[in-house]
Amino acid sequence: MRLALHKVISLLMIIILTTAIIPQTALAEASHQPSLWAIEKIEACKIAGIVPEDFEAKPYTESITRRDFFELVINTCSLYGADIPEPPEAHPFNDTTDTFVEQAYMLGLTNGTAKGIFSPELPLTREMAATALSKVRILFEEEEDSVYTTPEGVIGYKLPMDAQQAEWLLNEYSSDSDQVSAWAKIYMADLYSFGIIAGIGNNNLDPKGKLTREQAAILSLNTLAFCDEAFLEASQVTFVFEKKELPEEIPSEPIEIVSKEIPTEKTWENENERITGNRSKDQFASRGEADRNMEEITIRVWNLSESGEKITAAQTLVVNRNYAEDVTKIFEEIYNGKEKFPIKNVSCYSYRDGNSQHSNGTAIDINPTENYFILRSGKIAAGSFWEPASNPYSISPDGDVVRAFNKYGWKWSPDMNWPNGKDYMHFSLLGI
Repeated sequence: MRLALHKVISLLMIIILTTAIIPQTALAEASHQPSLWAIEKIEACKIAGIVPEDFEAKPYTESITRRDFFELVINTCSLYGADIPEPPEAHPFNDTTDTFVEQAYMLGLTNGTAKGIFSPELPLTREMAATALSKVRILFEEEEDSVYTTPEGVIGYKLPMDAQQAEWLLNEYSSDSDQVSAWAKIYMADLYSFGIIAGIGNNNLDPKGKLTREQAAILSLNTLAFCDEAFLEASQVTFVFEKKELPEEIPSEPIEIVSKEIPTEKTWENENERITGNRSKDQFASRGEADRNMEEITIRVWNLSESGEKITAAQTLVVNRNYAEDVTKIFEEIYNGKEKFPIKNVSCYSYRDGNSQHSNGTAIDINPTENYFILRSGKIAAGSFWEPASNPYSISPDGDVVRAFNKYGWKWSPDMNWPNGKDYMHFSLLGI
């Protein structure tokens, strides 16, 4: 991606920021004020244009929503001079047509929480923010072969490091690396290694802590300052980016964490209790209850480039929090399989009326166009076709995808002999 506006934007920022004075007393009167530690950088965010004019209408210490976070991210990309794509003609999400959200989608920074669902009002955790901002850093740095465009016109990113490097970095420099979700480790390690994201004290990253509005703004500012030398010099703000180095050779054996207490594995009385928290209840009672029991994960997948080359990418999906680790392992097995099965669309949690397992975050659809749902009558209910012998996106009955799901107890619809038909895209924990 070319960043043609970069120099122009940088010069404008130098003019604006070098003439600005940033004493604490210069903050405009508003309903809400940032924390004392954040005042200087929040004022810089205002001057630069990272935060919108009405940002202080809500408390700075309140958790930031998914929608508001991506507004900051897109503003940051614009300031750097990144080419911001136009929103697609067909809206990718059913629950929002927000321009910032759709631009973030086209930049490959979010896939939503399920197919067609963005969940704009859900809060973000620190590890979720790190996942998006690590991709922003890669976009800005334009590292060789690190950014590509998918056939659908969406930006894709190669992973910034491998899993073993990320594990070593987090274990070496943080005290709560065992709390970082498997899907977020590579991205968290990337931002942490450059000093763009710091701990909250005592080397704690607090990966599952909710990101506040002031933290989100400052992380966006840090990313811009790290990548834009002209902005950094002109900002009159103190930034400390402490680089954490990798050793030339990382031990091939898994790193043993001897200084940390290993939690006891949780057990459940039955599957209902693991899904909903209640052994007698097999469905969540409401969307709000379901939302509180979901977790966003990032998985490694294979994508097909325009030339047909298989390249490593990452996708996010929201799953039942008590199955997040299993689902991550399932997709890691698919990624490491001989087929290198390409996944361009994958979704899990989507709250619906009735008894859908998608409402529980325990059903997953993969490449829905190429793996249709065909009724017993022969009528196609969803998708377009299923051609595993000729189409790389169609799931083979004896392939890596089915084997990986079966290994962890998940069932493929065609194997369950549904009376209404076969849904080739659909895997579920309970086989329904």
